[in-house]
Amino acid sequence: MILENGVVRTLDRAADVVESLGISRELVVDGGAGERVDLDGCCVVPGFTDAHVHFPTWSIARRQVRLEDCRTLEDAVARVSAAAGGASPDRWVLGFGWRSLDWTPARPPSRWDLDPVTGEVPVALRSKDGHSLWVNSAALARAGGELAADGGVVETDAHGEPTGVLREEAAWRFQKRLVHVSESAYVDAVRDGIAVAHARGVTAVHDKDGGVGAVQIWQEL
Repeated sequence: MILENGVVRTLDRAADVVESLGISRELVVDGGAGERVDLDGCCVVPGFTDAHVHFPTWSIARRQVRLEDCRTLEDAVARVSAAAGGASPDRWVLGFGWRSLDWTPARPPSRWDLDPVTGEVPVALRSKDGHSLWVNSAALARAGGELAADGGVVETDAHGEPTGVLREEAAWRFQKRLVHVSESAYVDAVRDGIAVAHARGVTAVHDKDGGVGAVQIWQEL
């Protein structure tokens, strides 16, 4: 295959920009034959390497309740409600991506927002930056009052009661103790994630997810 009629950036100082690119199976070659692809002025670059990514966490989040584009607290609660409907109290409803400053009006969430639509189903929702966790009362009950952690924050109301928002070490400790995702689920999710990454031009990653067993996951794959 030959890609032509575009801007091919090689990142090689000897020939930074070339007019065409030959590909034979998985290799870039000098010359080449076969199908000719008209780039119509598009730019071609080598595959991207993401040098800081939590790949298993990102991959598994794609299968959870997605909250990144919620613009109100009510939008987020509605999505959790849909996921919790008919769910068993022995299974967690997990979500990812909320950011209260993106909401109108912007205000911190609480367990009391979730409780009316989740009941006894435990819910744990990670924030967009991964440093906060929003849980309902059923989830808090499973912690048995063990919420505090050095370097963490347990947000409380005017009466000293936990609001259901945990930050930093308190959030991470809660997840490690109580919210378990199997290695097989991670492996399956990462396999799908790789396909998505490839479709977006990412061909290598530097994974930062040692805390969830990334080494074993990649070895299994």
